[in-house]
Amino acid sequence: MGTEWNQPKLPKWAHNLPGLGIRKLNFIDRNPGIFGRNVVPEIKRITFLDHLPDQKGISFDLSRGTKLSVMACLSKNKEDLYIGADGGINAADICDHLFEGLKHIEQIVFTWDSFHTDFTENFSHMFRDCMSLKSLSVTSFRTSKAVFFNDMFSGCKSLESLELGSFYIHQGEKWGKLFDKNCNSYSFRASPFIDRMFSGCESLTRLDLSSFDTTRVVDFTGMFENCKNLRTLRLGSRFVIRSDADTKDMFTGCEKLDKSRMPKAL
Repeated sequence: MGTEWNQPKLPKWAHNLPGLGIRKLNFIDRNPGIFGRNVVPEIKRITFLDHLPDQKGISFDLSRGTKLSVMACLSKNKEDLYIGADGGINAADICDHLFEGLKHIEQIVFTWDSFHTDFTENFSHMFRDCMSLKSLSVTSFRTSKAVFFNDMFSGCKSLESLELGSFYIHQGEKWGKLFDKNCNSYSFRASPFIDRMFSGCESLTRLDLSSFDTTRVVDFTGMFENCKNLRTLRLGSRFVIRSDADTKDMFTGCEKLDKSRMPKAL
């Protein structure tokens, strides 16, 4: 049964929200800082749903295109924000900076099949400086099209649990085109960017990257810098470091990690 909505006036703090609208199903549009700088400071949790939210509270339309296709609901105590659409939301191809700087948020929940990243190419800075975020699972994310992962979780200093599941770094299937000084075009195959990906995750004690394939990565700069409580780092056979790769500060500040067991440059 569908939910009937009486659309209230959009709260002032929500005016910086980008539209969540139609592209196939729905999508979060690219706009650095999805919740703007005026997000309600009481919000502690954001939950994405694969259906329209039916929680009681302040509801408002985030749709672009089809009215009421994507709805958000702020709980009465303003601690929970629910965002949902029937069939889930398709993330845009560029999701960089999406949640960056939401310093009061303690948890972001992606319920299964609620947030589709099949076509997302850029995850850089996505959760950067979510300083109160304590747990996060991105096991439902699909990253086969993605190239940019740099700073994705950097600065999440309170993050104690990060579940990646089958989340993986692939071999760089993205092709691009550049121009030389004579304006002649040439194609290149992009290498995945993972520099500073986990930098400043001070509270993480374990990390499972066994699904990562880094055979084409050339920049590991600051990847785990200042992960000062990291004790267990699980790497798979495809996590290799090329001889021409930049590894500056890759493990700087990892005081509790046995770096003698880490991979060396080939």
